[in-house]
Amino acid sequence: MPTAPILALARELELGSSLMLDYHDRRDLVKLVWKGSRRQLSLFVSPQGRAILFQRRRLAAFLQAGLLVPAQESSFDSSRKGSKVGD
Repeated sequence: MPTAPILALARELELGSSLMLDYHDRRDLVKLVWKGSRRQLSLFVSPQGRAILFQRRRLAAFLQAGLLVPAQESSFDSSRKGSKVGD
């Protein structure tokens, strides 16, 4: 069960935040692109186009377990630039 401070952190993550997601033996750089009006749902996308939708408690559990950690913002933009067709 996530602690109150972790639940608050999950609620207050800002749009555009870049995080590293470690899930199912994969590590993906993801960016927070949408939050529901009640801040119960958060949508993250990877530079490869993978989308992950979290409910707040599950997001907080991932944060608490260290499966979702802050990443350098420039990392997302760099990997995204490298994935464009024609570059």
